[in-house]
Amino acid sequence: MLLALPLLTACRVNVELDTDTDFKEYFTNLPFQMAPVEQPTFPDYSVSIVDFGAKGDGVTLNTQAINEAIKQVNAKGGGQVVIPEGLWLTGPIELLSNVNLHTEKNALVVFSDDFNDYPIIKTSFEGIDTRRCQSPISARGAENIAITGHGTFDGSGDSWRPVKKGKLTPGQWSSLVASGGVVDEK
Repeated sequence: MLLALPLLTACRVNVELDTDTDFKEYFTNLPFQMAPVEQPTFPDYSVSIVDFGAKGDGVTLNTQAINEAIKQVNAKGGGQVVIPEGLWLTGPIELLSNVNLHTEKNALVVFSDDFNDYPIIKTSFEGIDTRRCQSPISARGAENIAITGHGTFDGSGDSWRPVKKGKLTPGQWSSLVASGGVVDEK
């Protein structure tokens, strides 16, 4: 979904699963019915994306390695997929049930700005069935999932934001159009 990309432009993940906190107080006296959100729990199984061929060099596209690690952890019944310290270039990441995607300190996950890395998928937007680019991080029908740790996710949002021609100089516009993307003459 195209809308998620700007939201991931520079999202810091500084959350560790805290099993001691009671969040039930947040669900009392709401003006609508909502069941308390249950904190996910995961088996004590962990793999590193490096074990699947990922390279934290900022150049290698690690989409396949990350998603294969997620698939293996899911197939084993769940656990943690670790993204270690480094600069990790990737396309879309699809979470599966019972997987905790965990970033270590100084892990920077940068989503590719190549539009071809994000296939057009069937989805729903504002209640209407449609087709859109796959989101940088998504899950379909998954349950018991989490993203934890101290790393940063950079969605490369500047590549996805619409820019009006009138807001740029002619040279800036020419350079931007030459860099790729879609031009809507309206």
